[in-house]
Amino acid sequence: MIVLSGPSVLNTDVMLSMMMMMMVMMMVMMMMMMMMMMMMMMMMMMMMMI
Repeated sequence: MIVLSGPSVLNTDVMLSMMMMMMVMMMVMMMMMMMMMMMMMMMMMMMMMI
């Protein structure tokens, strides 16, 4: 039983860590995109003001 449960637990742990990394990367990408959009909007507003 222990031999069977060991690798499966390891695999699940690795999968979970990979999923967490992917989620973090996606969140960072979304934040970067939002920041870029905000900067673009600010630039457009400045252009409109001038």
